[in-house]
Amino acid sequence: MNCRKRPRSPSLPAGTAGKEAPGQQPVKPVLTAGAAKRANASVIGMIIALVLSIATFLPIVLMNPSPKSDGYRPDINVSAVARNAADVAGFTPAAPETGETFRANYARWESGSGSGVPTWEVGYLTPKESFIGMVQTRQSNPTWLLQQVKSAPVTGTRSAGGRDWELRDTGKGEKSMVLVDGGGTTVILTGSAQLDEFTTLATAVVKALDANSGASPGSTAVATVSPSPPLRRKVGAVATYLTPALAWRRLREGNERFVSGASSHPNQDASRRSSLVENQHPFAVIFGCSDSRLAAEIIFDLGLGDAFVVRTAGQVIDDAVLGSLEYSVSVLGVPLIVVLGHDSCGAVTATKNAVETGQMPVGFMRSLVERITPSVLTSLRNNQHDVNDMVVENVKQTSQRLVDSSRVISDAVGGGRAAVIGLAYSLAEGRADLVSGIGEL
Repeated sequence: MNCRKRPRSPSLPAGTAGKEAPGQQPVKPVLTAGAAKRANASVIGMIIALVLSIATFLPIVLMNPSPKSDGYRPDINVSAVARNAADVAGFTPAAPETGETFRANYARWESGSGSGVPTWEVGYLTPKESFIGMVQTRQSNPTWLLQQVKSAPVTGTRSAGGRDWELRDTGKGEKSMVLVDGGGTTVILTGSAQLDEFTTLATAVVKALDANSGASPGSTAVATVSPSPPLRRKVGAVATYLTPALAWRRLREGNERFVSGASSHPNQDASRRSSLVENQHPFAVIFGCSDSRLAAEIIFDLGLGDAFVVRTAGQVIDDAVLGSLEYSVSVLGVPLIVVLGHDSCGAVTATKNAVETGQMPVGFMRSLVERITPSVLTSLRNNQHDVNDMVVENVKQTSQRLVDSSRVISDAVGGGRAAVIGLAYSLAEGRADLVSGIGEL
């Protein structure tokens, strides 16, 4: 068999494997028209998908901006308010000028329509982020004084500004310093601040009182707190000094007065009305049922500017409710959200009937029933068939839904700036009982 040998390829020098021989052109890959078309189609598809993704998520991002950590908080010109109050006060109100150390967040003249004791009142945020309230009056009496110091016993004296102030302590974190001025007025400092901050403010108050001893009503003497490092408090437009716990206590005390028939009807006179023209500083927002028997300002013994009130039948949540509550927390700085339900609620009763009979109401009432239905079903699963048990469950679920639905509210609760509580009101007794709480109280 005649076999022919294939010619051998010339060997390449070591280290030249994979390289083109000298003088040869490199081989260029050839992409067919079909392959190029398929590659271009893939790139175009990726670009279209990217554009569609951006178009889908951009509106969501724009509609849910992150809440601002800082906000504008108006400064109170204590001296200007004091000058306006001097003519009706009958004495020259003390107006310590505190600069950037102690910041006033309210200043007002109260006519005393509820207590019978007209007062000059100023609230101060301290450098250590506590609160001290100053009250000055010429008509002090033992009963009124005990109310101001929350019945705290005398625990000693403390010198400030060359005067001996009476020191009182509740034993629960709140203290008071009381001074009877030679000019005929009584000054009370009350709050949860440290004693050194009490002393600093008390010293400035004494300087103002001493300057006032030579002044006539209509003029206002100003004293200055001794310099200390300024504090810039990062808050979201906080306009109230109360913590959630103190706000709840104030509501509870007002409700106790209402239940006992001893309502004081505070902050309901012409002076209070005129003091609220420029701004408002409510200490609580009350989200309650629209029932005519559930007037929040009455059952908690409140007045003008004390509470921000939102009401719907069965305290049903919608976008307008959430927006209103977010405004109260983020703009007004309200520290406490109250969800207020009541026994024999018509909206909850209608929902219970709809669940049991399968017949839904007509018109927009159907929307109310649909939103309350989860609370009714939960009660039935727990073998609770009484409508008042369903009211309590609706209050609890509504409170939790507020926190779950609103980033503004949840951030405020998580940061300790606000709390959400649920109350169940008894139409017969007039009492509002705590049934749930979210946040620090």
